[in-house]
Amino acid sequence: MRNILLICLAAFNIIVYSSSSPICCQNANHYADFLVALECRVILCKNEEIIGGESSFCVTCSPKVLPVQDAAQGLSELKIRTPQSICQYVEKKNETLLGSLVLTWPWKDNEHPSIVFMIEARSSYLNRSEWNFVGMTNETFADVSNLNLKYKYQFRITSITSSKSLFQPKLSDWIALEDSSKHITAPTGVDVTKFKLRNNYLEALVTWNASKEKPCAYKVFWFLGKANDYFEQLTVELPGDSLYVVLHSLLFETNYTVIVLPQDPSKSRNVQSVEASFVTPSCFEATGSNFSLCAPGPPLNVSIGWLTTSEAVLTWLRPVNVSAQNAISGYHIVVEEDTGHYKKVLRYKTTLFVGPNSTNTTVSNLKYLSHYVFGIQAVSRGGAGVSSVVELNSKSRSVTSLNIHSMPFHFIVPFLIVPIITLVALAVRITCKRYRKKEVYPSGVADVNDDIRPFLIASNKVELKEIVGQGAFGTVHRGIYFRNKSTDEVAVKVYPSETINRHQMLHEVNMLRVLGRHEHIVGFIGFTLSLDKMSLLFEYCKIGNLHSHLISLKPELMYMKSLPITERPLLNREKGHGLRLASYIHQVAKGMEYVSSLKIVHRDIAARNILMLDEQRVKIGDFGLSKEIYQNKYYKTLTEKRFPIKWMAPEAIEKQKFSTYSDVWSFGVFMWEVFRLGKEPYPGIDCGNILLYLKMGYRMEKPHCSDNWYSIMKLCWSKIPHERPNFTELVNMIGAIIESSTHYVVLL
Repeated sequence: MRNILLICLAAFNIIVYSSSSPICCQNANHYADFLVALECRVILCKNEEIIGGESSFCVTCSPKVLPVQDAAQGLSELKIRTPQSICQYVEKKNETLLGSLVLTWPWKDNEHPSIVFMIEARSSYLNRSEWNFVGMTNETFADVSNLNLKYKYQFRITSITSSKSLFQPKLSDWIALEDSSKHITAPTGVDVTKFKLRNNYLEALVTWNASKEKPCAYKVFWFLGKANDYFEQLTVELPGDSLYVVLHSLLFETNYTVIVLPQDPSKSRNVQSVEASFVTPSCFEATGSNFSLCAPGPPLNVSIGWLTTSEAVLTWLRPVNVSAQNAISGYHIVVEEDTGHYKKVLRYKTTLFVGPNSTNTTVSNLKYLSHYVFGIQAVSRGGAGVSSVVELNSKSRSVTSLNIHSMPFHFIVPFLIVPIITLVALAVRITCKRYRKKEVYPSGVADVNDDIRPFLIASNKVELKEIVGQGAFGTVHRGIYFRNKSTDEVAVKVYPSETINRHQMLHEVNMLRVLGRHEHIVGFIGFTLSLDKMSLLFEYCKIGNLHSHLISLKPELMYMKSLPITERPLLNREKGHGLRLASYIHQVAKGMEYVSSLKIVHRDIAARNILMLDEQRVKIGDFGLSKEIYQNKYYKTLTEKRFPIKWMAPEAIEKQKFSTYSDVWSFGVFMWEVFRLGKEPYPGIDCGNILLYLKMGYRMEKPHCSDNWYSIMKLCWSKIPHERPNFTELVNMIGAIIESSTHYVVLL
């Protein structure tokens, strides 16, 4: 009866004294049966050191240590370390600031027998010597709260076996709580080490030393460069965590800043943070020059020489570390021509692509009086490497021999060479001068740097025709571009000066310059600048965008659907709509493989942004600013920008975090569009609810296609960005489906 009473009373008082005495350990009443064995009793005490002299209940115990071997545990000595405070914090309770600390007494030699620990405490108030029961736990740490900030505390840890045998208690030193009026000073010794590769990105270990005040929690922020609107963060809480975090998804050879900020639950103290910067290793350093992840180095020993008056041979050696096991995809060769309009300014001419085993190529259609610059870069799954650049000087026309009387040829040539060269140079100079006079460039081009100036086109060389597209940000015209001796049909995207500033336009032009030429990318021709408007010139795709074309296919395919199944035609590989749709998808994947190799993010892969050169060939258009000329129905405002929500990955919607992986997500939505013949994605779901649906795991149902196609879409829509395929893998998967299919049946 006495035991039952004690247990009930102890359980009751564990709740009562918790408002005014040091406490710890959730569910301490589970250990009430131990209190009887420990001869614990409930007394009325004055806790003046806690809340100004209130009377309260306390529990005191009289444990008797039994220095005998415990047969059940096989222990004669318990190896735990001296209890110590690893962190402290302050909390407000009824407008009173109370202290808390985390007490630990770790095992020695990694022993972990089945033991229960009793925690007792005494304070320095009036030099009181009696021990008060705090709590019991089977862990080697305890979060002790309700402590007076003015006094010191000492703790006693008694170890108890399951058979209720006791070991010699361990006493802590006297522990002082920090004054709550102080600042929490910054941590020290921040160090970033142990870079590791995971999922094609880097991880890094960040460690630091605790602040002087020993806070129990820290937040760690990291971001690109010195300042960034986008950052990531982790929280470290003691004692469960240690003073370190692992940063994830870091880019190669990039500057980062990491900030460690102590946390104050009471919000009563000023908190100081520490900041450190670091640079991640290069891809070569981290992977050992793995070209499936890294862009290759520059081609070696590059040279160029004339073969004929219109052809030249470019030769090179492979970059270092290229082998059969560490292969590259091929080489991009950019040929640029000196126009003569500006000193040492080059006009873009063309881009070639040769295979990985090539070490030379012949370039044709060169002009014998021109000066050329050739850039060659190796390309792999990891991206496009650094270019090696060589120059090709102009080649003079062969001098025809003249029979002047009987004078030997070798006497005639020296007299003829100098005047001929002088006359040719004079003629070229006069021609260029006249040509420059005819061109009307805007008066202020000082901010147009040398890289993009070759693309600057005189306004009087572009004639606008009918409008072929229109939106809130500008118009698209069919136009005529008057070159030196020819005219080209072009698409001209005109931006009134009030819709885009000059800096944005020049930034866009530079991006398009870097993009270069590719068979599945709409070719950039140049740009114009004037006071009232600016424009971009692209190759003209007269059929229009793929979205409109897909919609136009519906009537024919609906008719085919109305036929009995036995009468529906099997569409052969040359003429089938099914193959054509698959080909469109394959071409866009190839174009995006090239775009991603240049580390460029499109952000808006959708059928409306794919243009048709003819009914068989498509090209990716609308990079950067140019997408904004389309109707607003597809775009939703986030901050000050407008985004195509239904085509965006969750991380792009939520954090505006765009990457090649978010482009892959959009590509999956584009595939769905193609197989649904231009139907808007997520029918019936408002843009504002898309993110909620995606977070709940919703994905669009399978369109009218095979399971193989739908499985690719689902891979593109993986929740974790790194688990999505890259565009090289998509090209291969799509190519395999096309190759394995012998015919296509039109389905709706």
